[in-house]
Amino acid sequence: AGPNGGRMNDRQPYRITYSGDAFGDNLFSAFITAVLNDNGIPAVLQNPRIADLVECPLDDDPEAQLPTFNCVRRNRTGSQTSQLFNVYTDLLHEFCKKTKRSDEILISRDYIPVKYHDIPGVPSVDVALVTRTGHWTPFRNWPYFWKLKRMLDSMGVTYVDLSAKGIRDIPFLNYVRKARIFLGLETGASHYASRLANGKALILQSGYCDFDY
Repeated sequence: AGPNGGRMNDRQPYRITYSGDAFGDNLFSAFITAVLNDNGIPAVLQNPRIADLVECPLDDDPEAQLPTFNCVRRNRTGSQTSQLFNVYTDLLHEFCKKTKRSDEILISRDYIPVKYHDIPGVPSVDVALVTRTGHWTPFRNWPYFWKLKRMLDSMGVTYVDLSAKGIRDIPFLNYVRKARIFLGLETGASHYASRLANGKALILQSGYCDFDY
């Protein structure tokens, strides 16, 4: 039986980890774990920061000697490489290089495999907003949320600023699921929302500087 009670095949699983701090990149490690299993490659996630937030096989024996892959990105997508890879294809390419695999690993999902359950009493609003990014770059911010909020107020459009209210984890997902639109930034919170915002997400980036990112 696998770490979550499911059947694993006879092959030794790969241990998938992430050694950095970024919330979004931690979530990528869960995505890679899920995709590997979707492709018949046993993998377990060792990531205490997000283990209670995601649905994928977890490492229940951290002392076991398992082949380990650290989901640290080697590349950043830019104008010269945007058509060649994205964060997921880059990580899977690095996984194949490290494990000397020649077979193709297909990306089987378009969302992070997060856990979800309904919380009674979370209100439904028209727009769920994420208005702040991580600290490491200001270029992913969008400086006009104050103006947008005034416009929404004037039109009677209801919204919740999840960033300003410090709403996270399962309550965050409840707001996203019940909202008509998810309006976010290129940051970890938007990756976390991806399963529940699929098909109704608008992601804004910058708008006040000229750059290649």
